Amino acid sequence: MHLGFQGTPLSPEPNILAHSRMKYRRVKKICVFQKSLEDLSSRMAAAEAIQSGWQNPNDANEATELLEQLQKFGERLVPIQRNIEDANDQASVFASSSVIVSHALLAKLEDLNTRWKVLQVAVDERYKLLSGFGKDGSTPGSQAFLASSVEAPWERALTPAKVPYYIK
Repeated sequence: MHLGFQGTPLSPEPNILAHSRMKYRRVKKICVFQKSLEDLSSRMAAAEAIQSGWQNPNDANEATELLEQLQKFGERLVPIQRNIEDANDQASVFASSSVIVSHALLAKLEDLNTRWKVLQVAVDERYKLLSGFGKDGSTPGSQAFLASSVEAPWERALTPAKVPYYIK
């Protein structure tokens, strides 16, 4: 007695199964992408909260101390920058793989990129302020009390070497 194959070939089912697995992987990657954007947004909000609390220094010693704090803050921003770059890379991979990413996720990524750029500019401006504090004689509070210490017709001024002198 011969037992032969009776039935239809199974080739369509494995293709359907492979397609389902591929769709599941895509959905899983999109979910991971969404979660990473949410985590990145909260880390960015924490950095922005620190930045919003910045105050101007009153003297050169305080400026030096704040400059050290700014450098530590900059070190804490490195992982955020890497995550921004990774998120942008992942969005590019999705686009090149014809994976449709929701407009909400793309808008979230664009918002994070914008907030990152604003934060970078704020850090750069803060660095310039703190590193140049008191060097040009025009920084608020640097030697303002001396200008009010003279009365007309006298006037207080600074040489290019930052040496004070008085003019009549």
